[in-house]
Amino acid sequence: MVTSWVVLVSIFLVACKSSYYKKKADKNTYGILEKIQNDLFGKKDPFTIDTPYSDRSPDEVSSQEILADRDLKEIMEIDVDRALEIAIASSREYQSQKESLYLSALSLSETEFVFSPQFLATAGADYTNPKGDGDPSMG
Repeated sequence: MVTSWVVLVSIFLVACKSSYYKKKADKNTYGILEKIQNDLFGKKDPFTIDTPYSDRSPDEVSSQEILADRDLKEIMEIDVDRALEIAIASSREYQSQKESLYLSALSLSETEFVFSPQFLATAGADYTNPKGDGDPSMG
């Protein structure tokens, strides 16, 4: 009984930890994208790679549901802004480019992390004898 309780708590802690790091990585990555957007254009527009299906497991989303979302039978009169919104929301190529941009910023975030000071980090050193004779002396 105690063993199963420990396993359950361990799984919960690992799940919480991975969720925490995902949120932190998203926050850093979106922060980088906002800064670049502001530097280039002088303003920040909302940016996300999430789709209406992002919060669901891929097994929960059926192909019929996706096709039904895109198969509107009614005729709509829309302005240019609304047409662009629909095109952006429906374009797989646009979504792919946004995801590529996100991955580039995520890579930059990782590089910044690797080269930033790591508090509580440990360091070590190994010595390899260039002679290869097992004698660690320098002479």
